[in-house]
Amino acid sequence: MSKLQSYLAERRSHLGNGNLHFLASSAAAAPFEAWLYDSDYLPAQVGVVILAQPFLPEHPFRPARPILDASVEARLYTVIGVRMPDPQRAYFDAGPSRTANPNMAIHLIQVGDPRCVPNEDNWIYSQTWCQHAATVGWSEDLAVEVFREYVTHDLAAAERRVQEFMANNGNARPDQLCECIDLKPDCPILQGTWTAHEEGSLTICITGLGCETDPIDGTLSKALAQSGCEITWIDDAMGVSVTRRATLVGNAITIPPQDFVIPQPGTTMQENAVSGTGTVYADRIVMNAQGVARGSGQGLTFNINASTTTTWTGNKPKYALRGIVTVTSGPALNAFDVLYGLEGTIPLRLRMNNGRIAVEATPGRYTVRLEQTGYTFSPASQTLDVQGNTELVPFVATPNQATGITAQRQGNGLAIHFVGKLESADSIEGPYNVISNSSSPFSVTFEKEKQFYRVSP
Repeated sequence: MSKLQSYLAERRSHLGNGNLHFLASSAAAAPFEAWLYDSDYLPAQVGVVILAQPFLPEHPFRPARPILDASVEARLYTVIGVRMPDPQRAYFDAGPSRTANPNMAIHLIQVGDPRCVPNEDNWIYSQTWCQHAATVGWSEDLAVEVFREYVTHDLAAAERRVQEFMANNGNARPDQLCECIDLKPDCPILQGTWTAHEEGSLTICITGLGCETDPIDGTLSKALAQSGCEITWIDDAMGVSVTRRATLVGNAITIPPQDFVIPQPGTTMQENAVSGTGTVYADRIVMNAQGVARGSGQGLTFNINASTTTTWTGNKPKYALRGIVTVTSGPALNAFDVLYGLEGTIPLRLRMNNGRIAVEATPGRYTVRLEQTGYTFSPASQTLDVQGNTELVPFVATPNQATGITAQRQGNGLAIHFVGKLESADSIEGPYNVISNSSSPFSVTFEKEKQFYRVSP
């Protein structure tokens, strides 16, 4: 019996015929999911059940079976499944919450943005991981809130907590934790919080009263939002908050003409526009803008001019690091690990399940390599400078030749049957040398006290 099974059996023995008041599961339980919900190790009644992204309980250790079979009941009569949207859930093989007890309802709470569909055009792997992590985080919040009410024996209050978490038609609260960004091949990702330092000058002229020029110099924390290759942010237009927008082409920024000021009622505008350009650098963004507003109102004629330079720091742009994998023979290789990282750092390992490489990278020098059992990749690794969206040289995966070795007595020697390259050595540690022109079966006579053989691909 495994350590986990022993623990579960011990849990059952301690509970006896009593209740397990709370059962919560996180995504990391995948290989053991069926055991965790197995009636062999659970009492007949469970107080509250919280599931965070349960995986399909179909794994090498146990046959497939529903989560919580018909012999287990929950006092709160619900199983609460907290999950990310179906596109991301399907990508991780995170199975639907299902029970064998038809009286046990399942409340599903969705976390994240369902628009973020895993495909090669608008999806980045780390965004889906963000959805996955957010789901687990929501389940922890929900578990704490519900359990706090449950332990006071107030099931009605516990149920209200569940409903509060489902207030948005079964979705989590509308503040999405992971935005889905349409990553285009010609623009970086700038979404995030930045420190914006703006400097320049503002000149206001009023007919009959003259002109006054004041400096502009201030620093604020600002959030850049991004949809495709358009970025937006909240700016101050002479005391009124407005949404500014700009477009990206590569590392070039264009601020198209848009309202410079927000006219007061009764004001007539002859001209009102701000526009500009900018550049995305490895560690900052610089935008230059010019605004003009001319008009009249309340018996006065005015002319406003502004020229500013805004430097955004405290964050870094992210670029797409993309590639494809081809196979020399056999079916396409859809699943493999990508190990990538800046030089001198521990590489990040991500699992790709769509046959393509698609990861985010901040500017710098990266080394990228692939791993998958049974395959050898060429090139073995790639080192490249990322200063914009970057395409990797295609990796070529070659299936490793199957290897095997057996030996049987043959007269005063051995007959070695093998697949692969036969190698021999005088000690088990080696060094091993390939036996040239060897073929299976290979005959060996007992001429040495010890001789060791192995095969390599």
